[in-house]
Parts: sequence; C-alpha cells; structure tokens
Amino acid sequence: MTKWTRRSLILGAALVAVSAVAFDGRKRGFSRLLQHGFDEGDLALLKALYPNSAAARSLAWQYLQGGGSNTSSSLLRLQEQKSIASAVRSGSMAEIAASVERACREDFRNGRCYCVNGWILAETELDVAALHLLT
Repeated sequence: MTKWTRRSLILGAALVAVSAVAFDGRKRGFSRLLQHGFDEGDLALLKALYPNSAAARSLAWQYLQGGGSNTSSSLLRLQEQKSIASAVRSGSMAEIAASVERACREDFRNGRCYCVNGWILAETELDVAALHLLT
C-alpha cells in the first residue's frame, strides 16, 4: 500500500472536484490583473485544486500576511511558470495537478517554502491558495 500524503489527497480531491467546477462568465473585480495571463475560467480550474475554499482563504491570508506579499504577486508568479500556464490552457485537471506538483517539488528543492501554522508549504501551493482571495 502506498503512503498517502496531504498533497496527494488534495490533488486527488481536485481531480474529483473538476466535475463540480462551474464558470458563470461574469466579470469580476480582478479582471484587470488577467490582461496577459489567465482568464477567469483558468482561475476556476486552478482554484479547484483547493476544494475547501474557506480553508484555502485562511491559509492564503496567513501566508500573505506573514510573507508581506499580495494576491497580485501570487497570480503573476503562477502565470510566469510555463508548465502551469500550459497545463491550464489545456484544460486538463490531471495536467494541472501534475504541473503544480512538479512546481511544488522544485520550490522545495530551491528553498521556496514557508511555515504556515506549523505546516511547511511550497510557494506554488500557497500561491494557488491565494487565488481564493481574489473573489
């Protein structure tokens, strides 16, 4: 039997949640940030990686307060990662989950990790959680 990790459970839940992802098409207040990157449907796909929106908002809030960053910076960091951007354009939740997981591993290798409530988390997964603060 394989060992289940928190990240594998989140990614597995995201694959299940993709069927529940709905995009209403209305313009939101953060659309000015999306001029050259992700559109609102892309953000909905990324946000599906954290099916528990309240938990993601709480995690993101603590990360942004502790790190002195903001949601715009988180969004830009995600847009600059070519593998994530490519996976989001494909629309495949499996590809998105795999590219985010690879980016998280790279973050840990390069020391881009933060301690939030005793959890050591990769910058990329915290940036994805920060997307929940945009709405």
